[in-house]
Amino acid sequence: MKFNALLIGSVGLTSLGLAQTPQPSSPVPTAPPPGISETRDAPRGPATADPPVSAFTTEYDHGDATDLEQYYLELLNRARANPPVEGGLLATTTDPDVQSAYTFFGVNLSLMQTEFNAISPAPPLAFNAKLAAAARLHSADMLANIFQGHNSSGSGATPGDRITAQGYNWQTYGENVYAAAKSVWHGHAGFEVDWGYGADGMQSPRGHRNSIHNAAFREVGVGVLLGNATDNSVMPPFSVGPQLVTQDFSTAQSSSAFVLGVAYYDLNSNGFYDPGEGIGDLTVTVDGASYHAVTAPSGGYAIPVPTTNATRLTSFVGLNLSGSSNAVISGGNNVKVDFIPTYTDPTPTGDTTPGIGIPTPYSFPMVGGATGYLWRWSERLAQPDDGAENLSLVTDGTAVDYNVLSTTVKYAGSSAYHFAHPNFEANQTVTYQATLIPGAGATVQFRSRLRTATTYQHARVQVSTNQGGSWIDVYDQAGDGTSGESSFILRSVNLSAYVGQEILLRFNYVFLGTSAYTQTSDSVGWFVDAIDFTDVDTLTTPTETAVSSGTSFTFTPAAASTYLLSVSPTVSGRQLRWSPSLEVQGVTPPPFASWASTEETNAALPSGTLSGNPTADYNHDGVANLTAYALGLSPVNPAAHLLPAPIVAGGSAYFEYQVDTTHTDITVTPRISADLSIWKAPGESGAPAGFSDTLISTSGTVQTRRATVPMGAAIRYFFHLQITQLP
Repeated sequence: MKFNALLIGSVGLTSLGLAQTPQPSSPVPTAPPPGISETRDAPRGPATADPPVSAFTTEYDHGDATDLEQYYLELLNRARANPPVEGGLLATTTDPDVQSAYTFFGVNLSLMQTEFNAISPAPPLAFNAKLAAAARLHSADMLANIFQGHNSSGSGATPGDRITAQGYNWQTYGENVYAAAKSVWHGHAGFEVDWGYGADGMQSPRGHRNSIHNAAFREVGVGVLLGNATDNSVMPPFSVGPQLVTQDFSTAQSSSAFVLGVAYYDLNSNGFYDPGEGIGDLTVTVDGASYHAVTAPSGGYAIPVPTTNATRLTSFVGLNLSGSSNAVISGGNNVKVDFIPTYTDPTPTGDTTPGIGIPTPYSFPMVGGATGYLWRWSERLAQPDDGAENLSLVTDGTAVDYNVLSTTVKYAGSSAYHFAHPNFEANQTVTYQATLIPGAGATVQFRSRLRTATTYQHARVQVSTNQGGSWIDVYDQAGDGTSGESSFILRSVNLSAYVGQEILLRFNYVFLGTSAYTQTSDSVGWFVDAIDFTDVDTLTTPTETAVSSGTSFTFTPAAASTYLLSVSPTVSGRQLRWSPSLEVQGVTPPPFASWASTEETNAALPSGTLSGNPTADYNHDGVANLTAYALGLSPVNPAAHLLPAPIVAGGSAYFEYQVDTTHTDITVTPRISADLSIWKAPGESGAPAGFSDTLISTSGTVQTRRATVPMGAAIRYFFHLQITQLP
């Protein structure tokens, strides 16, 4: 049987030159087909027995759940562990797609919660490779052949046939399928609530929910596929997508208990696994088990263990991470053991006033599980105003059914942004491409005109503090079911609550379910124009570079500007979030630093070798780096033989030296001593009479100077040059 997933909306038409009044319409969500299950009367295969225990373990193939499949599994196991809490989460969800389905089917949420309160907890499910293969193939079949059902499109194979074909010797199974899920949470809610055309808006019996909470099931395979397809040969056309999911539950004829779970970083601190947080390639061992596991890139794992009651230490090791926890096996049931190490952002540290043109080193803390890092820099500038004349500053997240730039309804210039809901899309967005940094007086002002819209259509301005992971409303205006505003109104949003933070900002026309005006004409939707930013900075498009090795990189500022540096680790083949930024200010470097940097570049030396060690002697010739700089000598090649030498002539002793007048960061002072302990400069109290420092000649910026002292027959003097680096 096919279930229509097409969203149907009315459209305002023009007939005989008379425009009809736009009418709101409602989306038609799809319900998953009734759940299916089967149990064999007699067991097939050997009786249940504990797996052998060996000192050497074998890697267990648990199927490597993808991120979305693992997310489904985590939701399944959360629901099985505490059905009443899950019922409450489902009843109070604010997800617009789920709310739309509740409204359309008329789900009795109070009854639904009562039913969840009566469900007993069940042990967690382990992900199984063979069940996952069967589920993935069926999801692919539904997409390729544009149908929703439990039997295969060509052969008519049942779920039991498909599971058996994968080599899984089942004693009982159940299956849930949904070919029109909008997200993992939407699909999970569809199965758990069991929405449909039954009484109280739920299917009878609650087949999907019964499979999820069936304590007889030990394992599950989840197959998730993203895609869209439409069969236009039927009327009305039938569509599947954007997410197709199959869940195959089962218990094998010969079944072990399982220790299972997921390794992940709780990056958003919500106490639950989310896609993109998993840690792969960790080795998981369980005391007394004959198998070990390697976590999938999603972080998931499962290990068969003896069903005997026991407390078994479960350990996670690899990629500079380690941890352990006890798995308490009781009654032969599965046990869930997660590994959630503390996440430390790899925020860089180093010089906050690097010299322009000077390669400056920065370092950051290691992230466990990381196999590499990216670092990036952005320049901080004032955010330009937006006249909505084009899309150069924004990313267009609106439907293809209409033009987001309206040239007929506008406040100023040639166009304004126009938002509509032609196909009941939940979010119609225009998002600023640049990361914004609000100041203490930060505001965004815009001209707004909300025309014909229902109370379920909201005009919102939203910010994100986690790079688009979630959004916060800072402005919200709902339609009122009338023709709306007759002119543009100045709106102002205060962003000072986010002072100093890196945020994203977007305009979002949100559909919250039930009914909407789906027309895209000038009389319908939200129009935005003349967007002005005050005390808001922006970051230029980041320049990203792979860290060549270790946990350090080198940044060279190009101008006297403000830059932000941040780092992202690569974990399980994916980039995790960017660290908080280190703000640095490029400054005109002291001449010594520029000179040393040039010498480092010419000699292919690591940055900081010379510039970071002015008093060191890199080439071991007895001349410190700072002295080489002062006297125009090489700090890399031996140059002691070029030092000025004293000369005795005409009753005086003297030596000549050169100084560059552009070297304003140092002083060069000749000094004299009779005993190598007390040194005096020319004119200083206690200096020998007649000790002087005289300019001899000048060539460009280089002066040649002579330090001279009269010599008596019984006196011996020592000369030196004192080089002082100024702060």
